[in-house]
Amino acid sequence: MGSFFVTEFEPSVKLNEIKEKPIEHGRRYLSEFFAYFGIADEEKIRAAITLFEPRIYKRETFFITAGEVAGKIGFIVHGAVEAYYINNASKQTLMFLMEEDFFTDLKSFIHQRPSGLSLQFAEDSIVLEIGYENFKNFMLVHQDFAEMFIKIMSNVVSAMNEHNLLLKMPTRKRYELLLRKKPQVFNRFLLRDIASFLGIKQETLSRARSNYKKKVKAER
Repeated sequence: MGSFFVTEFEPSVKLNEIKEKPIEHGRRYLSEFFAYFGIADEEKIRAAITLFEPRIYKRETFFITAGEVAGKIGFIVHGAVEAYYINNASKQTLMFLMEEDFFTDLKSFIHQRPSGLSLQFAEDSIVLEIGYENFKNFMLVHQDFAEMFIKIMSNVVSAMNEHNLLLKMPTRKRYELLLRKKPQVFNRFLLRDIASFLGIKQETLSRARSNYKKKVKAER
C-alpha cells in the first residue's frame, strides 16, 4: 500500500497483504525503511528495531487522547488509525493512517507538551511502538538516525501541505483525488469522518460518490 508520508519507498514486503507473522514482517519493513533513508550500518538498524515493542490495540481504543502528552511513536503493522481534534464541539478529522504508516502527534512528542489531537484505532490493530526516552537517547547517540528523523518530518510536513491544498479544490476533485491516492480509506473508515477530512458535509460526499459512479459507468 505504501506509507502516507513516503509514497516513493518500495519495500519487499507489503504489510496489508501479510496473513502470518505480522510482527516479523513489520520489523523487516522497518529494517528496509531505515536503509532507504540512508542508514548503512545493519547492526545499528537491528539495535533501533529492538526498541520498537509490539502491542495490540482494540478498535475504538486510543493511542493518544487530547490533553495527554504524546509519549510514543507508533508504526502500523496491521490496522487503521484516525487522527482528529474537537473544534466547537465538532469532530474534525485530520488524517487517516493504515499499514506502513508511522503515527503520533509530533509537536506534542518532540516538545513533551499536551496534545490537541486524539489518535483512535478504527480497527483492531497491531503496532510497533517506541517510547520517548528510548527514542531521545538513541537519537542523541546516533546522529545518522537523527538526520533520518528530520527527513521523515519533512515528508510529514509535505503531506500536511498536500491536505491543505486538497481542501481548496472543488468538491468533486477532492473526492476523486482521495479515491485515486487512498482508495482503501472508503472501505475502512466511516463516511462521516471521510467527509470531515475532505472539509465537506456527508450528504455532499454521498452526491460526489454517486456522480462519480455514474460518470465511470457512462465512460464504459
